[in-house]
Amino acid sequence: MSRTRKIFLYVALPLIIVFAAVINWVARDRVAITATNNSTAGGQDVVKSDPRKLEFTAQIFDPSLISHITPLGELNGGGSEWQATTGVMINIKPAVVSGDKMIDVFAPTAMTLESYSYHRDPRSNGNADWTLIFRINENVTIKFDHITKAVDKIVAVTTSTPKDRSNEETPRSKISFGAGELIATTHGTSLAKNWNIYMTDRSVTNNFANQTRYEKSQIGYRFINGACPLNYYESAVKATYLALMGATKAGQSQDCGNPSKDVAGTLSGAWFFDKDNSNTTEQIDGNFVSPLAVYLDSANRVIIDQIANTQFRVEGGIDPATVTTEQCYKLVNNNNGQTAGYAYFKLTSPSEMSLAYSPSGSCPASMPTRNTKAYYR
Repeated sequence: MSRTRKIFLYVALPLIIVFAAVINWVARDRVAITATNNSTAGGQDVVKSDPRKLEFTAQIFDPSLISHITPLGELNGGGSEWQATTGVMINIKPAVVSGDKMIDVFAPTAMTLESYSYHRDPRSNGNADWTLIFRINENVTIKFDHITKAVDKIVAVTTSTPKDRSNEETPRSKISFGAGELIATTHGTSLAKNWNIYMTDRSVTNNFANQTRYEKSQIGYRFINGACPLNYYESAVKATYLALMGATKAGQSQDCGNPSKDVAGTLSGAWFFDKDNSNTTEQIDGNFVSPLAVYLDSANRVIIDQIANTQFRVEGGIDPATVTTEQCYKLVNNNNGQTAGYAYFKLTSPSEMSLAYSPSGSCPASMPTRNTKAYYR
């Protein structure tokens, strides 16, 4: 046998076989990921449909203790509260937590504490709250907010002294939890008795009218990859949780919602001061605030959040997802039920609109020329 053939048989041929196997594995993996990352229309989130899909095996909380769960996309959405739309709000039955009693919070699957915050909340009479962020895998994190008490295992690697700021910190050492293990107890906020769950999954893609704005934002991934934790349960458990969905009571919604309320070419969704995608953080110009959210919630209320530092809820108003030209909403103060002027919206293009606001008076016949502000997708 020639020297050349020996080199081919013993060196080159094995390398060719290994290389071909690697190429085949990469191609197969890429096909699976590409197929599952294609998002559906209308801003819906999609969980990877491949054998590696995450599935929760333990309940985070006992659903019998909950009055209702506010869906994704229906929490605030304006100004500094913009990012709250990426989470679900768990509303505890008042009787369950009377006298400062608490409910248990469990790990839905194996996970590791990645960061935390233990701070005094000025909105809760100065009471201290925990925020706990866990890493589930390379794609997924889950965050629990307005937690009253963390288990001793967490306190041992974090702190027992609350701070005056809510900046997230890294635990002194790594600690992990198994599915079904107790991680905390909570009675929620001191007044409303609710708490929040935020989840991001890199295999989920949510659609917005201007995707580029979110891709450029430092926190944009929370919106693009925001996922509902309740969608990760097998069907029977998932159905139990989804039966609790609603903005004001259980049963108002049939699903867990979506961080995106954008409907391209209509008024529905989030709007910003900046035309060039340069800023997604809160900006204030007199009575006008960016981001501004306008959408129909599951209680059939038009939410306008916010104008003049107020979230308005218009009962039975025209669905913003059907408004393609202009619409005026008569405003009512949520606290006292008194009329509070109007908000007149006019779309000048699919990606630009003007808002006119007055704290008094009735809707005019046409778009006012004073006290207006331009907004962009």
